[in-house]
Amino acid sequence: MLAAGRVADHEEAPLRTRSGGVREIAWSTTLDRDADGRITCATGIGQDVTERNRAAADLRRLAREQTALRRVATCVASEVDP
Repeated sequence: MLAAGRVADHEEAPLRTRSGGVREIAWSTTLDRDADGRITCATGIGQDVTERNRAAADLRRLAREQTALRRVATCVASEVDP
């Protein structure tokens, strides 16, 4: 894929640590070329985004819970007194 120039500029991928844990890494990759424009190698840098992704998932879950509670509260509030 590198030789063909089909390397993603930005992507996230899991990485297993030495201790066996899994971290989510955001990779940024740049292809390096020689004077003739041929790809010689790639330079990449990774950032651990595990906690950021976990926090975003927590916020989405909280938003879904709040939406469900709002629906219940609306239904309860709209009931006519018997």
